[in-house]
Amino acid sequence: MHVPPCSPIDSTKEHRIRLVTWNCCRGTFDSKWQRLLGLQPDLAVLQECATPTATASSTAWFGSNPKQGIAVVAQPPFHVSAEPAREGSRSMFAARVKGPVSFTVVAVWAQLEPTYSEALRRGLTVYRDVLLAGPSILIGDLNSSAAWDDRHGRNDHRELDVALHEEFGLVSAYHMATGEPAGLESRPTHFWRWHEAGPFHLDYCYLPERWCAGLKSVTVGTFEAWAGASDHRPVVVDVTPPG
Repeated sequence: MHVPPCSPIDSTKEHRIRLVTWNCCRGTFDSKWQRLLGLQPDLAVLQECATPTATASSTAWFGSNPKQGIAVVAQPPFHVSAEPAREGSRSMFAARVKGPVSFTVVAVWAQLEPTYSEALRRGLTVYRDVLLAGPSILIGDLNSSAAWDDRHGRNDHRELDVALHEEFGLVSAYHMATGEPAGLESRPTHFWRWHEAGPFHLDYCYLPERWCAGLKSVTVGTFEAWAGASDHRPVVVDVTPPG
C-alpha cells in the first residue's frame, strides 16, 4: 500500500473506523442494509435506497423520492444526525457523526444538474463552510471519472480532485492506498448495464489529508460477489484518524 508521508498518530488515542459507500441500485432499505452488514461498517453511505422503515442503527436519510435517496447509517458506538438539506444542491447532503471519533460526512449521489460535474461543483459551493470546518469526509457515488475526462477530452474529474485537495485538504482514499493514477483504476466500482465488460470507477471516499498516516486499507467488492445486488460495488475504507 502506498501512503504519502504524514505526521505519526498518537497510538494512545487510536480508534479504527470502517467507512463504506455503496450505490445499492434501488430496493428497500432493510434488504440492502442486511446485505451490507456483512462488511461490518461503522459508518455506511447508501445511494438509491428507500426510506428506512425500522432499524436499530442510527440513520439519517435524505431525498425527495421515498423510494430513492441517500442513507447515512452509523453503528454503535457511533451516532449520526442529519444536518438540514440546503438549497442549491440535490447531490450532496451533510450529517454529523459522533463517537470515539467525531466528524462530518458530506454524502454524495451526483445528479444531472444539468451535468454531473456541474452538480459536484455546485455542491462544493453549497457545503463549502461545512467542508472547511472539518474534520469532514466526502463520500459516495460521484458519477465522475478521470477515464471519462480522457475519453471526452475534458478535465472535469481531475479539476474536482485538485479542488478537493487544494481548497478542502481532502484526498481520495482509494488512490492513496493503491498508488494508482486517476483514470487507470484496476478495481471498478460500477458496471455499465450490469455487464462485466463495462467497468468504471465512479465511487469514492475523500478523507482529510491529515488522516493519511492512519489509512489501513481500501477494498472494492468484486463483480461476482455483488452481481445480483447492484450495478455498483461497495468501497470499504479502514482508517485510524488522529486522536
